[in-house]
Amino acid sequence: MNTNFEIEIVRTLGVGGMASVHLARIDGREVAVKRLHSFLACDPTCVAALYDEAQLGACIEHPNVVGVVDFIGGSGETDPPALIMEWIEGDDLGRLMRAVATTGRLLPLDVVAAIVCDVLSGLHAAHESRRDDGLVLDIVHRDVSPQNILVGIDGVTRVTDFGIAKATWRSQYSEHGAVKGKLGYLAPEQLEGRCDRRSDIFAAGVVLWELLTGARMRSGDGVEVLIEILCKDAEAPSIHVADAASLDDIVLRALQRSPGDRFATAAEMCAAIRRVVTPAPADRVGAVVRAPATAHGDDLAESGERPRLGVSGGATRSAGRRAV
Repeated sequence: MNTNFEIEIVRTLGVGGMASVHLARIDGREVAVKRLHSFLACDPTCVAALYDEAQLGACIEHPNVVGVVDFIGGSGETDPPALIMEWIEGDDLGRLMRAVATTGRLLPLDVVAAIVCDVLSGLHAAHESRRDDGLVLDIVHRDVSPQNILVGIDGVTRVTDFGIAKATWRSQYSEHGAVKGKLGYLAPEQLEGRCDRRSDIFAAGVVLWELLTGARMRSGDGVEVLIEILCKDAEAPSIHVADAASLDDIVLRALQRSPGDRFATAAEMCAAIRRVVTPAPADRVGAVVRAPATAHGDDLAESGERPRLGVSGGATRSAGRRAV
């Protein structure tokens, strides 16, 4: 991959256990840079993992997946390896959900449908992707969560961060039985170290549940949340928010504990949503991203009333306030 350019770091966007992410410029172009921490720059396992992420990203070309621009191998602690990705102006879904919650309202159903259908389309592209030589990659994201979903001001939602993704050819495999992903979005089989594309569908179902209700589906900690993952069936969103009832069956199918009872593909789940709710156009989604606290004007109210959120952040059972 190309290394003949200088990276100008503009600001740090986030810091994780293995790497930090920055807004940067390369030849005047804004990009996102995921750079290994300096103390890991000489660790061959970490370098290989980042390189694998670059290779996976380069194999998935889809408008609902953040594109990989380049990979820089680096030369040690003073020049750590870096993954260069396209810069998406917007916000991650987690922050957007928190911003919407402060208004005391919920996103309109058609905006929710647009966001989740974009996520599912991006996941389906990853699940179906092949290398140039025709090898089926069998990619499973394993960490589908609001923090790894970017909603652009252009109204397009994209999946990002394939850092712990599973793939057929990937050189850096997890230890047998290792659990990868955030507990709040984990499918039951992932606790046993197993996963396939239906595990990502489960996680997308959790995201949809939370968008519909404005609450966390799993709120426990430690052993409590592990028991919930293994033993507790998901509640219908309409138990918490009445007007989510039209999507109850879809959510509950995605959240079946047995993978065989879920949608077989992300595309199938997306089609099911579209049959029930017409997704909002991109400009309508973009308006929410640009101004979540003020985007509840008449244009967004046309889709109907959405419930008000409770003070604690959980959804109340009564409706009556306009959507954001």
